[in-house]
Amino acid sequence: MTQMVDQLVALRRGGMVTTPDLAGHIHVSAIGDKFSLTIDGQEFPWYITSDGVQINVTDDASPAVTITIMAKKVTAEHDLS
Repeated sequence: MTQMVDQLVALRRGGMVTTPDLAGHIHVSAIGDKFSLTIDGQEFPWYITSDGVQINVTDDASPAVTITIMAKKVTAEHDLS
């Protein structure tokens, strides 16, 4: 995974890929009944449950966080053309 991130960074520097920047620091805190998630010092503004967060760190990968965001309504658009 680290090699994949390095390749993405190299492609972005060459102007070949226009993806958003990677987060610098994600902090997850679950103490008692209080739960918070901050990204680069900014608190995540929407409700997420503590069981909706997965932290993935492996020996050969960059760390990643997967979150489930609760919503009143979700829509999706998909086009294969």
